[in-house]
Order: sequence, then C-alpha cells, then structure tokens
Amino acid sequence: MSDHPLWRFFDTLSTPPARGWPDGVQHHGARVALLVALAVITTSLFPVAVVPDFPAVEAGLVMDRDLIAEIGFGVPKPEIELTRERDQAAAAVAAMFAYDSAAVDSMRTKVARFLDQLDDAFANGISAAETERRLRATLSAYSLPTRPDVIALLRQRNNVVALRRSLTTIIERDMVAGVAQNSDLGSSRAPNVRVLRNGTDQLTPRDAVTTELDLHESAARNLPLDAPAGLAEFQRLVLFSLFVPTLRFDRSTTQAARDAARLAVPTLKQEVVAGERIIGAHERIETDDLERIDAYRTALAELGRLEPERGRWIRVAGMTLLNTLMLAVLGILLYLYRRPVYESLRAVLPPADHATSVEDIQRAVCEYFNIRLADLKSHRRHRAVSFPRMVAMFLARQRLGTSYPELGDRFGGKDHTTVINAVKKISGMLETEDEQTRRAVEAIERKLGF
Repeated sequence: MSDHPLWRFFDTLSTPPARGWPDGVQHHGARVALLVALAVITTSLFPVAVVPDFPAVEAGLVMDRDLIAEIGFGVPKPEIELTRERDQAAAAVAAMFAYDSAAVDSMRTKVARFLDQLDDAFANGISAAETERRLRATLSAYSLPTRPDVIALLRQRNNVVALRRSLTTIIERDMVAGVAQNSDLGSSRAPNVRVLRNGTDQLTPRDAVTTELDLHESAARNLPLDAPAGLAEFQRLVLFSLFVPTLRFDRSTTQAARDAARLAVPTLKQEVVAGERIIGAHERIETDDLERIDAYRTALAELGRLEPERGRWIRVAGMTLLNTLMLAVLGILLYLYRRPVYESLRAVLPPADHATSVEDIQRAVCEYFNIRLADLKSHRRHRAVSFPRMVAMFLARQRLGTSYPELGDRFGGKDHTTVINAVKKISGMLETEDEQTRRAVEAIERKLGF
C-alpha cells in the first residue's frame, strides 16, 4: 500500500478509538463532517425548485379573492390542441400540380411506337408463326401478358384498329386536358387543387381533376360496343405500362405551403393585459380559468417575480438539513449493523486507490502479523508463518480472483493444490466463526479498503 500521508490519515481515522478524547471525537467527527459534505453536495446537484408566492389552485375550487394580472401575458394553447389545428391548416392547403405538355408528347410517342410494332407483326408475306412470334416479342418488351387468349385477341386486325382509335382519342382529349396519378391526388384532403398551366395558377375542384383510373374508364368507353371483353382489360394493362401523368404533383411547393400554414396558426389561446381580472373572488375555477392562472404563474416565474431571494435561501437550508437527517439515519444504521463499514473511511476512496494486486495483500498481511515478506513466501510450515500465508492466499483469491496456479507462483512457487487447501481452510474457519480468523480477515480487509 502507498505511504502517502493522505492514506495514513485515512488509516488513522479507520482505526477504532482507544479513548473518548480526543480519539473518539476525531473518529466520529470525521464521519459527521463527511455526512454534512454529502448533504451539501446532494443539495447542489439537485437544487430545490422555486416555490411561487402564489395561491394554490386546482379545477373545481372556489377563489377566495380576486386575481388581477400584474403584467400582460399570453395563454398558450395546449400542445394537443395546437397540433390538431396545425394539422387541419396544413390539410386545407390545396395541392400544387404543374401541367407538363412534354408528357403528352412522350405518351403519344410511346403509344404510337407500341401500336406500330403490333402492326409490323401483320406485315405482308410473313407466316402465322412469325406473326405470333413478333406479337409475343412486342408484348414481352412492354411487360404485357403473352397468354394464348391475348395473342388470339390481337390476331384479329379489327381489335388492333379499335385499340389504336381508343388510345389516340384519350391522348388528344384527356391527356391534353390533364391527368394526375391517383396517389398524388390522394395525398391532399383539400377540396381544391392548384393547377399551374401556361403561366396561370388556377384553383380547380379536386373532384374535377382526371386521374389515371378515370382515364381507364374513359378509354373503355371509347371501344366499340361489340368489342371483346378481353380488349378492354388489355387496353387497361397497356395504359398502366405506357401512362405518363400530364399533371405532375409539385411536392416541394405543396409542402412549403403546408409548413407556412402550420406556422400561421396562432400559438396563443388568449392574451391578457396588465390590470385585467384573471378570475374573481368566489368564482369556481374551471379548466379555462386554470389555463390562464398557469400561464400567469409561468410569466411571473420567467420574470423572477414569484419568490424572494431570502425565501429561496431558507428553502435551500431546509433541504440541506433534510438531506443531512436522512444521511444521519444511514450513518446510525451503519454504526449499529455494519460497524466495519462505518469504521473504514478507506471505503470512500476511488477503486483505483484500493489494493489491486497480490503484493498489496501480502504486505498488509505481513504488517498485521508482524512477519517478513520472505517468510510469507517461504516453505516454512510453522503456524506463525503458515496461518498468515493461508489468510493472504484466501484474500487474494476471494477479493482479486487470482487463479490458483498464479497464486502458487506469487507465494514462492507453491503447488496450486496448496493454495486450494489454504483457501478452503480459511473459508471453513470463517464458517465455524473462528474468532481469531474473523478478526484477522476483517482487520486486513479494513486496512486494504475492501
């Protein structure tokens, strides 16, 4: 162990007093000083809350006097209410769509290319097998089904002609007018949408905007009444594959408008001016009254006008005294039921300052039994040497967890079985409450700070 004066001071204070004065006063006074220091530190780390000089109120009580506002203040909306209003404001913002004329040309080109490839499958001079192969290749290129019923449907030229006429009509009529994706339009719950077209910002009823599904229904109505039922389904799949929205959802502009709407919602429920009566005497305190009173109390606290400085220090002193009394109860319990812990001030040292090696334990044992370290590590079997050696082995094993072979090496090259027997013997003596062994182990552990 270290010979630093501080450690010797702690060792002195950890030694039971031989007489009342001055040893007893020094011994117990050090613990009282430590207790008070801990109480002050606890109060500093966990400061007392400000107690306003304010009437105690709660909903349902009746005020005994008028409460007049000394200062002006605002009554904030409850967080749930404010969040709900902000969400409602954002939901009322019309979604912004921008008309994309290039999308019309893009879909017109894609549809024309697809239909031309279907027509190429019926070029003069090719066999039926080649026609079927070309149809399958075209359908596969556009991720469309190549089932036999679909091939049979397209082998009829009048069906391809009807398909071309129907798709051309919806492009020139519906797509030019503007078509939005279902998911984009569904992202807004507002009754209207804003459509930016040719530099003009128009407010359009949400239900009047054509969606992709509306386009499918319109296309189905374009087919001849006597067209096969499978042709309408095939046309729907073609539209899914080739569709390009001409009304593009402007997500960033819409989100910016929604954020602005949220910020525009007032955060205050009410503003109270100085001199206004918050609640009158003999009036029952309702929920709205309680919100105004709490807001007034918060405003006063922010200005530091609730508690005088003298009152705050009185409360700090009271809290320190309370902490001291609680710690005193702990000290009394330690004195009555855990006397070794009470007496050992070394226990308050950081772990790094406690014994952390076998050598520390060996030196402490030698000092207690007044023997040399060389004798402790020797092979002498005299009880004056063997008993301290067993105690040292026991403490090193129990407190440090050192392995038996390593302990054998540290004690002069003993066999690990010797160490095992020593540990078992001291453990047994402690279990049988051997007084000499108990006193020796406790005294050495106290000295080491365990």
